Amino acid sequence: MLEEYRGSHALVMGIPAGGIAVAVEIARELRLPLDIAVVSKITLPWNSEAGYGAVAFDGTVMLNEELLSRLNLSNQEIQKGIKETGQKVSWRVTMFRGDRPLPDFNRPVILVDDGLASGFTLRVAIKALRQAGARNVILAVPTAHSEAV
Repeated sequence: MLEEYRGSHALVMGIPAGGIAVAVEIARELRLPLDIAVVSKITLPWNSEAGYGAVAFDGTVMLNEELLSRLNLSNQEIQKGIKETGQKVSWRVTMFRGDRPLPDFNRPVILVDDGLASGFTLRVAIKALRQAGARNVILAVPTAHSEAV
């Protein structure tokens, strides 16, 4: 499905952690450069697998307001989750990017994750990439929940 990008000037960007392994294979197969888009879901205090939003590499935050309306989280708990996730994202950006600037986004960006559950992680990644100048973002995931698609 991504064959048209083989050997082009497109850029593959993986979302850690699971999306990196998938992105490596896509970049290798299509002979494209690889980079990283650090994004992390804001997890529930009682379940580290489920989230109510996400934070991106540039500090962009998106919250699932519909879900939050049913969770009975206090504003303090929500703000704590955003802050902790933002710190995690900042640490990962430093660890993975160091001082390297963001790449040139004046080309197609193939954004890769290992799956799509609610879609908030990828939505915030797309929003952050667009704010950084990406105009053509192609989403590539090997599996997805039909409602999230």
